[in-house]
Amino acid sequence: LNEGEKDQELVYVGLCFHVMKSIDEDDAVEHSTDELSQKIQEYGLFVKNTLQPELKAAVRAREKIEDEIAEYDTLRQNLDLISSRYELVDSGSEGGSLVTLETQTSESKEPLEAMVDLGHGLLYCKAVVDDPSMIFVDVGMGLHVELSLHEAKKFVKERISQLCNSVLPKRADDAKTVAMHLESSLFLLESLGKEARKQEEA
Repeated sequence: LNEGEKDQELVYVGLCFHVMKSIDEDDAVEHSTDELSQKIQEYGLFVKNTLQPELKAAVRAREKIEDEIAEYDTLRQNLDLISSRYELVDSGSEGGSLVTLETQTSESKEPLEAMVDLGHGLLYCKAVVDDPSMIFVDVGMGLHVELSLHEAKKFVKERISQLCNSVLPKRADDAKTVAMHLESSLFLLESLGKEARKQEEA
């Protein structure tokens, strides 16, 4: 946990301890209706202003990683389609050279026609790539790097593995933790509400 997460955890633990002490059936101190109303309002604001926004943010962060994985997987499939049309020929370099399957003995390269996503899967246009041996890949942080087909396939594979095995589990755990805090807080509020109703009926 970083410092911010530690502080948040301490605040939540302190809140739960205070509320549980307040509603303990064995507690000899009997709270007035006004005191309970104040506590309910205080903890209700904590849920509304802190836990609920944090849960939404945690879920959005997890979904963002899931979307990123889906985008890289789509790119991987597109690279496989290109590879099915073109063949890497080892020329002594790591990436090799790229020639068409139909003209393996020629140095010419056929242009590649593709539909390009212009707006999150909502808008596409037709594009012609004169030389598909080199492509630009989003490597994160808004940076795009020109890679050979071989390098791009390797990068995408490693990136998907990193996101699936490291980043996504962390985001999922964060969302699960906040959801558990929210559920516990709602239970505590319900308990306070029951105590307040008992006092009103007494």
